[in-house]
Amino acid sequence: MSSIICKSLENLQWNLADQESVDFESQIRIHRIYIPQYLGSIPSLFELLDTAEQKRANSYHQLKDSQRFIIARSILKILVSQYLNCQAKDVCIKVGTNKKPYIFTNSSISLEYNISHSGNWIVVAFANEAIGVDVEQIQASFNFESLLTACFSNTEQTYIQNNTNSRELFYRLWTRKESFVKATSKGLDDSLSQLTCLDGKWALFNQPSIEQDWENCSFTLDEDHVASICFKAGKKNILFLEQDIAN
Repeated sequence: MSSIICKSLENLQWNLADQESVDFESQIRIHRIYIPQYLGSIPSLFELLDTAEQKRANSYHQLKDSQRFIIARSILKILVSQYLNCQAKDVCIKVGTNKKPYIFTNSSISLEYNISHSGNWIVVAFANEAIGVDVEQIQASFNFESLLTACFSNTEQTYIQNNTNSRELFYRLWTRKESFVKATSKGLDDSLSQLTCLDGKWALFNQPSIEQDWENCSFTLDEDHVASICFKAGKKNILFLEQDIAN
């Protein structure tokens, strides 16, 4: 029976990317992008988008949504171009199973990615096999209790409700569930309450189509943002990277 192993990562060190040490056989590489840092670069970043992407960017009613899409898609292309040694404008993103985007390329390098954004942050995860990432801004006014019964197991509900930091715990477990759904591409949104994501190892009783064991790691970006990554179980060196990508 397959299982999911969950844990929280503490005292992270966000380092500059070292392209000389890239090895996706042994690494998972996580990039965080602070959106306000790139607002001034939007005109040049916009030029990296293809015609359909530019049309999508211009279709947003809210300026902040358009800006976020331009920054997220263009920087994703820049990062992919660095890993695949190609031009950023030549990077093609398509949509696959359960609407999960993927990199369409002729490169011999096996590269998968997942991306998430919330508040001021964008997080992009790269690996050589399926990976999921989710980031959430902790909203002080959000009524998270309304989702507990529908989306959390009884064990999780008890744990959240009996802790003084229940709001942060809710968001941590929520990002674990969402990153698992994104990694597996199984469309499990209707069965989130059957997925226990507390720290430790948990059997995936109600997911017979998932044979692989998974690992799920949570971390914080700042005091208002929490994130999780999910990947196939196995020894991996997780690198947390931050750099001025657009310049």
